[in-house]
Amino acid sequence: MISIEGISVSYGKHEVLKDISCHIQGGQVVSVLGMNGSGKSTLLKTINRILHPHRGTVHLYGQNTGRMSREQLARSIGYMPQKSRAVDCTVFEAVLIGRKPHMAWHVSTKDIEETSKIIQLMGLGPYADRNTTELSGGELQRVVIARALAQAPQVLLLDEPVNHLDIKSQLEVMTLIRDVTRRLGLVTITVMHDLNIALRFSDKFMMMADGILFATGGREVVTAENIKEVYKLNVMVREMEGISVVIPCHDQGSCCRNEISTTSPSRKLRPCHQFTNGKVSLQYGPKRIF
Repeated sequence: MISIEGISVSYGKHEVLKDISCHIQGGQVVSVLGMNGSGKSTLLKTINRILHPHRGTVHLYGQNTGRMSREQLARSIGYMPQKSRAVDCTVFEAVLIGRKPHMAWHVSTKDIEETSKIIQLMGLGPYADRNTTELSGGELQRVVIARALAQAPQVLLLDEPVNHLDIKSQLEVMTLIRDVTRRLGLVTITVMHDLNIALRFSDKFMMMADGILFATGGREVVTAENIKEVYKLNVMVREMEGISVVIPCHDQGSCCRNEISTTSPSRKLRPCHQFTNGKVSLQYGPKRIF
């Protein structure tokens, strides 16, 4: 469990995080949502003590991270920054680097074994001897996450883990993140821009606006009203086959006001729905949303 209590952070005189508090249990994927500049990446850096708050504390399973050494933090928190570049080494070597907080003077048999386990867990076995410069974007993201996992952390911090990936790679990487989080009982906090990917794979959400934690909780907080406040955007939130979907309104001046629970053709559709050639059309008056 990680507890964030009254965190405030400033860049010079500009306060970028303002009294942030929340508690996150192990085995959960938490998505931090908000516009650019809302403080999402700053929050992750503060949890990892890359940045130091001028007020507030972070506790990891009861221990104040401000009193932990860098070595203790490296063994407890795995961090993936926004930008990760391939280097001239094999996949195995890249993941092995994550074992550094546990190494003494040399690479031990346990380091080799743990690295091999993580590589298999992340589905990277066939790429173990391949140079990271030869990998696709999705494959490289898995290597970077694997390196963070090799630290054997309790908390995994991922800053935009699927940014710039194609939709197939996004689904593969997020499926791995969710499965590993549950299997290892991690606290995984990930900064996300795609609301629909976040809704599909996350257990909890932290919605941020101008450095303030605007809303936190489960899917019930990702509402059209909250999205409008946080993103300044009119949307509809619908459920399709049990998955919540955010749909930006075609006309930002108005949206279909009728909330619906499903778009399954087996359910009766409300007036703002039309089914044409197996496709759903959402309308507000005469205006088609999509």
